[in-house]
Amino acid sequence: MLSAPPAALASGWKLVFEDNFDGSALDRSVWATRYIYGNEKQDKLNDEVQRYRDNDNHVVKDGVLDLVARKTGEGAYESGMIRSLQTFYYGYYEARVKLPKGKGIWPAFWLNSDYDASGALSWPPEIDIMEYVVNGGEDLPNMVHSAAVDTPRGSAVTYYETHPEYNTKLKSFVGTEDLSDGWRVFGLVWTPTDYTVLLDGKVLYRRPYAWLNKSGVLAAPAHVLLNFAIGGSWAGRYGIDDSYFPQALSIDYVRVCQFSEASDAGARCGDSAYTPNPADYRYSAPGDMDRAVFGAAAIGDAESGGSVALPSGVASVKVTSRLRAPSGVAATQNLYSVIKANGSGTVLSEQTTPLDGYDNGEMRTVVHEMPLPATVKPGSYRLVEAIVGKTPPAGASTPLKAPVLCGGAKTRTLTCDTTQVTVTTASY
Repeated sequence: MLSAPPAALASGWKLVFEDNFDGSALDRSVWATRYIYGNEKQDKLNDEVQRYRDNDNHVVKDGVLDLVARKTGEGAYESGMIRSLQTFYYGYYEARVKLPKGKGIWPAFWLNSDYDASGALSWPPEIDIMEYVVNGGEDLPNMVHSAAVDTPRGSAVTYYETHPEYNTKLKSFVGTEDLSDGWRVFGLVWTPTDYTVLLDGKVLYRRPYAWLNKSGVLAAPAHVLLNFAIGGSWAGRYGIDDSYFPQALSIDYVRVCQFSEASDAGARCGDSAYTPNPADYRYSAPGDMDRAVFGAAAIGDAESGGSVALPSGVASVKVTSRLRAPSGVAATQNLYSVIKANGSGTVLSEQTTPLDGYDNGEMRTVVHEMPLPATVKPGSYRLVEAIVGKTPPAGASTPLKAPVLCGGAKTRTLTCDTTQVTVTTASY
């Protein structure tokens, strides 16, 4: 057994993200409902049989989010998942959940790497806080799997600490009771050098871990995922018990806290009684990746920052954008601007503007003219902008879109869409 890192006095945990699902619907400015892959449209992983949908698969009621799974046909199922748009480096992650029942289920709570500064995706790393696989054979309702994907893959795993009921060979906690009976609180403390998984406040295991991509360097920050998968060669090895469907993975809350020396940091993450002692997990690291930032009311007319009317005789639109691009990245990227029709998405005009010289820390103003076609129908159009690479990566047909922040918002989005262009005449 390795020796655990020495404990040090700590100021405490500072809440940086929380959703208690107190509204009447899932907040789509906070959560996406598909994986980040496939232009953020991928609706499954591995050989799972469900597809993630938005057909009342995310039901918010009485302060709880239900990720609802149902059978839709022979061997076919639909279900729900959430992926945080905000991303993080390190901290304490906690979710209170009520697990579903029956053979063939595979709900999970985990972290996966997001876009890097150039817009690329890489895997590994990955930390699986919990995977509740019930296949009726090797994996039973009293067990929960928890592990990580190391770089390089297949690296030997060592542990600082393990619970007597955590099986290091299976990488599973093997308890004495059905874990789907009642609410459970799963937690993860992730530092630059190790991570710790907790269940209802008790440490299941603590092990060294480095958040590295395939090149062996610090990977992009993590987004948080909770999903309700079904079937496949692991969960569905001995079939799926359809008598339990429809059913849900219920989520009471999701929280992220980061270690801080600030005076407003404390011993608890939110009001959780299961928060681990911050004095045991002191670390110093950034909370997120530096990324391009569009200023508030960044896109459109310099005076209004809002709608731009195009009177007769105007052959172009002057676009004023305020943005800051991270150092070392701006020289390889362009500002991509496109005017497109509402609804149909038909492109009226598009343009790329080099971002050379836009240094980190300095909000700059970019002004450029976007030509209009000789004939255009009157109506309302949207002006959308993004940060993109100057050249496509190897094997790709289009440049990468780098993650940006729009209007100073904390949530990560790939495009900023704030201005309406109104064509009042078709005569140019």
